[in-house]
Amino acid sequence: MNRLWLHKWKPQLDTQFSPTVEPLARIVNYLKLMYQKQAEVKKESGRVLGCPICSVGSEISTRDEKIGAKVREICGQKRCYFESAIRDALAAGSIEPCDPAEKVGGLIGLIEGIISQGRIMNDPEVIRRLPGMALDFLRAKDVSMAQISD
Repeated sequence: MNRLWLHKWKPQLDTQFSPTVEPLARIVNYLKLMYQKQAEVKKESGRVLGCPICSVGSEISTRDEKIGAKVREICGQKRCYFESAIRDALAAGSIEPCDPAEKVGGLIGLIEGIISQGRIMNDPEVIRRLPGMALDFLRAKDVSMAQISD
């Protein structure tokens, strides 16, 4: 899991959440990619697999403290990307005033919940609407549908 984080997920997040990308686009692009990945996995394997960190965390973290600690560490690092995007969106006036630390907790809960629903229903289409749901949750201002359409 640590190897995946260091060599695949973190570099991908570094690119997707680059400060050179508009803050809300960072989040929307990430969520679009999550849908695309789950749709590809479903096409290849016949199953929506969801988030591996969330799956491992919810299944094993209470039984194995070492794995639980690693999952929490990775989740905390991932959370920083979203919080940074929310802080930047707030500074740019792209979202309604909020407490970024509090808002990121709700956003991640929304993301994990919807991706888990996609896994439970074995339907990646459940995940397709996530970018729009995230923008609604963040109370984004003046967002064109072009930003969240496929």
